[in-house]
Amino acid sequence: MLGAFFINACKVQNVKESLSTESKPEGFYSFKGAGHEPEWEISISDSDIVYSHINQPGKAVYKELKVTPIMDLIGMTYSASDANGNNIYVQVFKEDCRDIMEDKTWPARVELSVETGNIPTNRMETSLLGCGKFMDERLNGTWFLKSLNGKKIKVKDKMPQVIFNDKERSVSANMGCNGMGGSYELWNSTVYFNENFMSTLLFCKGVMDLESEFSKSLAGKALKYAFVGEELIFSDLDNKVIMKLRKD
Repeated sequence: MLGAFFINACKVQNVKESLSTESKPEGFYSFKGAGHEPEWEISISDSDIVYSHINQPGKAVYKELKVTPIMDLIGMTYSASDANGNNIYVQVFKEDCRDIMEDKTWPARVELSVETGNIPTNRMETSLLGCGKFMDERLNGTWFLKSLNGKKIKVKDKMPQVIFNDKERSVSANMGCNGMGGSYELWNSTVYFNENFMSTLLFCKGVMDLESEFSKSLAGKALKYAFVGEELIFSDLDNKVIMKLRKD
């Protein structure tokens, strides 16, 4: 039923800057989406969808979240229901979504519909287009590299560190000599690191091999991540652990 509804491509204008600046005090949300004409916003966590619309008072919370991959497309369908039996459907596509007015490109295209339960035909009451991105504030901050490709990190002085900034989608690192860094994007629990991983060009004896291995392990790679205890663990798509980090 939804396949016939979510077909049209979109050119979204003037998407809210709040996608990158707002966070919910109760905890991180894994996806934020927004659009204009009319104004609306969604926040999707691992348990619910919070939806607001300029023509509706307050925010609507939809529970019993279900997630379904979109067949033959790179995307996900999120569906949930509220206490009154209304349903919301959010489709997120992994493709650039251009904000013409702000001259900005978001990494995901969003199509949203609300199904009102008291309508006998169950027709779609709302059809909205917008842009969005996955977010994870837990990545933020300085992490210390504990292992890389199965080898424990041994240092004489300062532990190699990796710094994530989820708002800016940037990652920087220092293995003990050169400063390195690049950008990344999130899709669900996968980090896509940009292939242009930059570095200063100092020579430091005993560090260069680690720097090279670290850079090759991230640049241009798609790595799954998970928080296990106090560790942040990155693995390749075959579940081989690439690196482990901690904040202490």
